[in-house]
Amino acid sequence: MTSASVVYTTLSARAVAEFVISAYDLPGTPTVRLANRGFNDVYEIATSPPLFFRIGRQARRSVDDVEAEGQALAEARAAGVPVAVAVRGRDGRFGQRLAAAEGDRAALLFVVAPGADPEATPAHAWAQGRSLAHLHEVRLSEATRATLRRVDIATMVEQPTARATALLADRPLLIAGLERVAAGISRHIVEAGPNVGLCHGDCHGFNARIDGDVATLFDFDEGGVGWLAYDLATYLRNCELVASGTCRELWTAFMAGYRSVRILPEVDRAALEAMVIVRELWTFGAWAEGVEHWGDRWFHSVWAERRIAALGERYDRLAGPRLA
Repeated sequence: MTSASVVYTTLSARAVAEFVISAYDLPGTPTVRLANRGFNDVYEIATSPPLFFRIGRQARRSVDDVEAEGQALAEARAAGVPVAVAVRGRDGRFGQRLAAAEGDRAALLFVVAPGADPEATPAHAWAQGRSLAHLHEVRLSEATRATLRRVDIATMVEQPTARATALLADRPLLIAGLERVAAGISRHIVEAGPNVGLCHGDCHGFNARIDGDVATLFDFDEGGVGWLAYDLATYLRNCELVASGTCRELWTAFMAGYRSVRILPEVDRAALEAMVIVRELWTFGAWAEGVEHWGDRWFHSVWAERRIAALGERYDRLAGPRLA
């Protein structure tokens, strides 16, 4: 049941400790600390080696959703892909249901990824590209593929655009701009037909740990069965935003790592720019999805106008006529 009066609670470290001790077969009585808050709350469990407990926002992902995520990661790890895997609870399931004041929340417990946080260097970009290519080579079991979240036009274009435009009711020109791009990019993707497989969903360059020349990927909350080119475009877009001065160098290294494992099909290479636009639409939708937690000021700002205008210009360059 969802609460009508509580949107979000931060569970105490003590409450989380009590839950993980009851739900999982852990040695001793480990201490717990809150490591990060966002769409998920992440707590570090001080076992040896440490574990990380991820609690999703109420109703954002179901227990069945995270169960499928845990199973997909297990299959990827069995195939040799460096990913942080989930731990099964005492009930034999990955996904656990945690009761909070606002309603039930879905949770997973993860084994720590080895190494250190990635840096914006070609070596770390190469390692992440290589690991992502291994992920894209995974062939999931039919049962897991059937239950895993879809990274498709509905979840990445239509739903995010609807969330964003609902907060722009006083700015009809911005609504029209977003809806134009969403409709056009949806047609473009259907016509292009990019390849689909196990998709990380949020491979922006920081959801990994680096150990030597191996990047262990984690945080698959946005992942599922979806466009492989979207993962590549996510890394590219983040380079543009946070490492513009070295973006070309990092992108070149990332793709070199990727191509050391997997040939990039031409249909996916050609879809990269369209997927960058999809990433922007998803970003606007993600901001809208969280307004109950962090407010809606951005949607009433000049920055919204500028970024939506820039997205429209980017789409026009993609869809416009080509010179001979």
